[in-house]
Amino acid sequence: MKAFFHGKILESEPHEVCAVYDAKDGRIVHVHEIVRWPGSPESSKHTLERRGLEIAAKMGHAVSKLKALRLEPIAFDRGKRYRIDPRSERLIEIQRPASLLPAGLQVARKLKAGRKKAAAPRNRRRKRTKR
Repeated sequence: MKAFFHGKILESEPHEVCAVYDAKDGRIVHVHEIVRWPGSPESSKHTLERRGLEIAAKMGHAVSKLKALRLEPIAFDRGKRYRIDPRSERLIEIQRPASLLPAGLQVARKLKAGRKKAAAPRNRRRKRTKR
């Protein structure tokens, strides 16, 4: 990740990711990420996890039933769905059947399939007549 600061390009230092999950079934309810910039202090493991749980509480989750797990950022791909195995505390990718697409894609495909080629728009402007 890059940022501009006083006209200079800054490269971020390695960032940290924490998944907040339901301790019973492993469902991830929040993913907390901290991006550090050169010169910023390192956060402790407990700070990252505590902040992730605080945000989950603000989102309305019962924190007493949740746990936080620090993850390697490279192991977590935003385009995929995951859960945490509560016993081994490992990240597990959830495989979706090929027939299941995100709702937006399903709607877009239905619209595209039902749409006929539209005719070119006509100029509907009226001609002015002289009075």
